[in-house]
Amino acid sequence: MADDFSLTSYANGLGPVWVTNVKVLGANLGGSVLIPFIVNRIQASNIDSKSSFALTDCFIQPIQLGWHRDRADFLLSYQLYIPTGKYEPRE
Repeated sequence: MADDFSLTSYANGLGPVWVTNVKVLGANLGGSVLIPFIVNRIQASNIDSKSSFALTDCFIQPIQLGWHRDRADFLLSYQLYIPTGKYEPRE
């Protein structure tokens, strides 16, 4: 890798998180969604490339179970990433 190589990545996201009073296996049911936006810049001797601030892959947590004890809380969840960002395969 070149000594002058630089990669800068900035991400910001918006999304709700919810916890209900519904009990499943003694735990509170909840979930979350994250819609992230990102911009990248790659710099080296012969390269100076910057992407626009754009939507990237979304994160969804449709099921989260939370148990609350006196000295600790425990979470069990199912999570997935949805490929919503722009992608162009190169051949």
